Parts: sequence; C-alpha cells; structure tokens
Amino acid sequence: MIGIVCLDQNNGMYFNERRQSRDRYVIRDILNMTKDGNLYIHSYSEELFASNENSYIICDDYFSGSSERDYCFVENHILDQDRTEKLIVYRWDKVYPADYKINLSGWTLISTLEFTGYSHEKITKEVYIKNETEKS
Repeated sequence: MIGIVCLDQNNGMYFNERRQSRDRYVIRDILNMTKDGNLYIHSYSEELFASNENSYIICDDYFSGSSERDYCFVENHILDQDRTEKLIVYRWDKVYPADYKINLSGWTLISTLEFTGYSHEKITKEVYIKNETEKS
C-alpha cells in the first residue's frame, strides 16, 4: 500500500484529537495524484474529500482492505508501516503537540516538492520508500 499522511516538523500527526490535514490544496494534490488508482480513506476523513465524491473509497479497515498499489490516506490512526511500501508525506512548516508520531528511520527520502498551501504558507511534499533492510 502507498500511505499518505500529513505531519508537522517533528513527524507528529493528529494532535489534541484534531487533524493536521485540513488544507484544500493538499486534498486537491492527493486527488490528482490518485486519480488513476484507488484512494482509501477512513470515514473520519470523509468531510475533507466530500466535494469530490466517487474519487475515494470509504473503508474504516483500509489497512487490510487495500492492495499494494492502493493509496491510503491516514490521519487519525497509526500507520501500518509493515504493509506500506511507499509513503507520501505532506509536511507542515509548524510544530504542534502530537498524539501520534511516525518514525521515519526505516525509510529513504526520494523526492521533495515545496508549494504554498491554502492554510499554510509552506508545505513540503516528501516521497519515501521503505529501506531494503526493512522489507520482509
């Protein structure tokens, strides 16, 4: 599976029971990136994508319901890194108190792209692949 997450500068996501992912330009980029594939989202995330119905699949158990080529937008759960082969990170230029953090030590950064978001002045899109030693 290809995981998609939004993180702050300290790899934190989902802080104080609130999402870090409410930026309409990020959502537009995700929909553009996944237009030729399957995008799985949790029902919690549906309000972010609601104006783009038929562009995603709501599945609260997307870790077991998706295939290796499917995209999974994860914002209120801990990412299943064992099933994730590629990771797309939208990184905010802020630090928030975080309930969940992602450990990226088993990943290799392969590309970055900076852009101006709707709610954040600078967002960095990072693409990671799993290190060979981390693959089973």
